[in-house]
Amino acid sequence: MRLKLVAATLSFLLFTGMHAYHLQKTTQDQLAAGKDFTRAGDFEQALIAFDRFKQNNPGDIRPYLLSGLVLIDAGRLRDAEGEFHGAIVIGPQTADHALTLARGLEKVDRPVIASTVLSPFENDPELDSKGLWLLATLYQRQRRFDEALQALKLYERRARADGERINLLRGQIQLEAGQLEGAMASFEYVAQRNSMSAPAFDGLSQVCRLGNNPEAAERMSRRAVELEPRNPQYLQNLGIALKVLGRNEEAVSALERAAKSDPETARFYFDLGDAYRKVGKMAEAQKAMARYQELLADQLGEQELAQELTEGQELLEAGEIEPAAKVFQQVLQNNERNWIAHNRLAKIYFRLGQLRPAYDHLNRLLELDPECSETHFLTAFYWYARKDLGRSKSHAEQAKRLRPGNPDLRNLLGNVYLAQGNRSQALEEFAAATKLDPERREFRIIYESIAGDTQPQ
Repeated sequence: MRLKLVAATLSFLLFTGMHAYHLQKTTQDQLAAGKDFTRAGDFEQALIAFDRFKQNNPGDIRPYLLSGLVLIDAGRLRDAEGEFHGAIVIGPQTADHALTLARGLEKVDRPVIASTVLSPFENDPELDSKGLWLLATLYQRQRRFDEALQALKLYERRARADGERINLLRGQIQLEAGQLEGAMASFEYVAQRNSMSAPAFDGLSQVCRLGNNPEAAERMSRRAVELEPRNPQYLQNLGIALKVLGRNEEAVSALERAAKSDPETARFYFDLGDAYRKVGKMAEAQKAMARYQELLADQLGEQELAQELTEGQELLEAGEIEPAAKVFQQVLQNNERNWIAHNRLAKIYFRLGQLRPAYDHLNRLLELDPECSETHFLTAFYWYARKDLGRSKSHAEQAKRLRPGNPDLRNLLGNVYLAQGNRSQALEEFAAATKLDPERREFRIIYESIAGDTQPQ
């Protein structure tokens, strides 16, 4: 009897151990399969594989990172941002995951969030030098110069080489921060070691000009232009140096070449118009200044738009619904095709229970980006609220195809199937929602309720 009990126990332990191994192998296979589909360019199947892995490993950040990168490759940055949001909720536990997440956030133009994700790992020895370089450039974009220089210093310690590249970036940061002596030393370091470095000579030109040495500025600029004759920034800096020296005809020539190389940058036309004026070409000066004003208005309009969207989002997060709606409506008065404003207004009207105005914005969203999963999800929610199950199902299934790993979507689709009487499919969707977000009590309650009702009597 004792031998039978021991045998049974060993058999049970062997079975459970093999089952655990099989489950682990299966889930790892899903992750590997997703990577294989990604390499093959089959993004839809890759997302399905990563979704399955998410359901079996709800606290694992990797499928969110990989799904986000897949969506970037597919050109669907809005849905990619949704995946990265899921990764942020889980939180990167390793420097490698933080770096991958920060790179993804940078690609969807979220530099502030990217630096916030990466900065806690700044002193982590596991963060490689590429992560520190990224952090320095993210800080530079935000004009957080002291932090950028600190990250670059850490990069220099770990890279153990790359002195030219380090000093170029350091010089650029110091120049932007107004640290002229430091910038001069950094650019000189590069120029003395590499006489073919156009960025170093251009940097020296700007330092010399700001330091009231226009003759040296002109010499440095000419060297940069010799090395890269079509670079509009180098041509502009040469033109400015020549203007300071009173050599306005030569300045006109350089600035005309700059504007021709990059006809969409406002600052080239300002300097060109000023140079025309100084040589007495008033008609050309007026034309250049008119172009400058036109491009500047566009640039200021983009800046104002970004500020309004930020203001509206902050009001929304603070619970100030009606003021937020007014801001987003103002955005649409100036830019009727702004996706973010339409998206936020649709959500606001849902929150206020006003379905008709929400529908108007949903239609514009579908027109602006028909391959966005969130838009189809919101549209499915609208039709579900209107009790049109057919249309709701169509949009929900489209949203699932585009981004299957969204628990709210899977829960909505479960409700649609349930309302249509398809309990088996409903149960599958409710189970997926529960696995994708185990902390959501409402998902678990409805899943357990339906699962209990479908048990054989």
